Amino acid sequence: MRVELKDNGILREDNQQLVFATNHSFYSKRVNSTALSATAAIILHGSRNGWEYWMNEGGVQLGLVEWLRKKNE
Repeated sequence: MRVELKDNGILREDNQQLVFATNHSFYSKRVNSTALSATAAIILHGSRNGWEYWMNEGGVQLGLVEWLRKKNE
């Protein structure tokens, strides 16, 4: 999937890091996994907890944002 996203111009390399060049929606097909985790795994080439990896604009982990946690309980 990572290669496909790069080929389609959705991901690009910037200073030896992968970044999103355009918005893209992800969905997880795995039980007990979120699209946040699936996306982090694609970017980082390994399993990640997306709630810990991704941050909001203020630099706060999404898992620590109370209204998001309550929404996903």
